[in-house]
Amino acid sequence: QSPLSSDATKRLEELRRKYPRFEFDPLTGVSRIGEDILFPTGSAALNKGTAAMVLAEFARIMGEGDAKDLNILVVGHTDDQRIAKAKTKTKHPTNFHLSTNRANAVVVELIKQGIDGSRLGAAGYGPNQPLVPNTDNDARRKNRRVEIFVLSPDAVVALWEPGTSRQ
Repeated sequence: QSPLSSDATKRLEELRRKYPRFEFDPLTGVSRIGEDILFPTGSAALNKGTAAMVLAEFARIMGEGDAKDLNILVVGHTDDQRIAKAKTKTKHPTNFHLSTNRANAVVVELIKQGIDGSRLGAAGYGPNQPLVPNTDNDARRKNRRVEIFVLSPDAVVALWEPGTSRQ
């Protein structure tokens, strides 16, 4: 069940209409962003322009009203293709590295946009949670994504208990 207020839900649905590759599920509060919007292939450096605009608008929504009390977990995913280019492999030896580095880049950008870091977490699943079977390039594109989970203030994630873990 979504922890978002009706106002925040409405604003995220507007963001979805504005950016078709930004997906939002109003029932759960989960946002999904195709990595082709956020990152060049094989990179964890955010695309200039669209990525910054989408994340800035998301941060603005999450920084206002009752949404400012919610926590955010950013999860990176990749397709099933191994990292092949030597230059890419030096920065991201595996798809796990790439997926976590992309999640971290989104977290850092959200902090730059004003979200308190104590509200944020990052994880990477590499190729292990595909949306669809990796049967062709279009399917692989769908699996390269970042998901943003909006969590209630008391949500426990990986034994992180917001009420007791913050200092």
